[in-house]
Amino acid sequence: MRRIVGLFAVSIAVSSCRDADLGPLRADLVRSGEVVCAPPAARAPHAARAREVQPADIETAIAKLCDAELAHLEMPTEPLEVVHEALLQERAVAGYVRRSRMMIDAARVDLGAMKPNAGGMRTAEEALTKAASMRCGPSWPGLDRAMLAAAVARNKAEHPAEALDRCVDVVALVRDEDLTGDMTDVLLANSQLQRAVATCGPILEAAPKDVATKAVASLAALRSTFPKSLDDARRRDHAEMVLFAFGKGGDPAYAYPCERATAFAAGDGPGGKPTTRGDRLDLEKAWQSAHAESQTSDPKFEEAFTLSLTLLDRLIARGR
Repeated sequence: MRRIVGLFAVSIAVSSCRDADLGPLRADLVRSGEVVCAPPAARAPHAARAREVQPADIETAIAKLCDAELAHLEMPTEPLEVVHEALLQERAVAGYVRRSRMMIDAARVDLGAMKPNAGGMRTAEEALTKAASMRCGPSWPGLDRAMLAAAVARNKAEHPAEALDRCVDVVALVRDEDLTGDMTDVLLANSQLQRAVATCGPILEAAPKDVATKAVASLAALRSTFPKSLDDARRRDHAEMVLFAFGKGGDPAYAYPCERATAFAAGDGPGGKPTTRGDRLDLEKAWQSAHAESQTSDPKFEEAFTLSLTLLDRLIARGR
């Protein structure tokens, strides 16, 4: 669906006396806004939580961890515990607040980086991470690395149970990002899961049997709650691209139900507001062309997603 932007950029004005009918486009924008603003998915918690945390608490905790990393300090315990509790909520709130803002905050990101190419998934992830704003917001791309660094530190201090708790948290974070994010989030989450398996495998194998058994039980519970396919992620991705590419043609009197949809609709897509009849006709034609396009994603996304889950399965098997 990221071809939507390109389709709009090359659209040709329709030679006609009629004005554009933007009604169907605006209805599509409303539907897309509802998809983007849908509440975070519910899923079975993998363990009991000790307290309730709010989205603002999660955002603050992530910012503190980011600040600590930028200052080359040891990861503080309290923000890690906030993230831990967030991952035990009945809904995927942590993944919801971490949804990528690359298209919103850096609308001129190279869209070619969004599609895996001959350079592989790692190249695409590096390009996306580099493009992301490095301010310490909730979508900070270094969160999983900070959590894994804390796991390694606790293991070196001979606290394997605490180390594996951090490892389980990273897997839970990946699961929630897959349940709430777009295809960019899925791409980044794939790499996070692969890093978690590589880092946590040796910790799990060296842990005392009772500690390893507890961690494996949590990992197995998490594995059962990963999405079965990327269909929902593609649907969210499509909705965001519709808003980004065609939001300029929306009804000025309509208010989207959340800030994220409003931000996408006001994004820096090609062209300006359709102020003339020709602009509106171009927009209508581009939307019709994009609407007719297939929404199937590049198979490399599916391959990477399947590979990541296979690695998680192997980690669980190693722990058993």
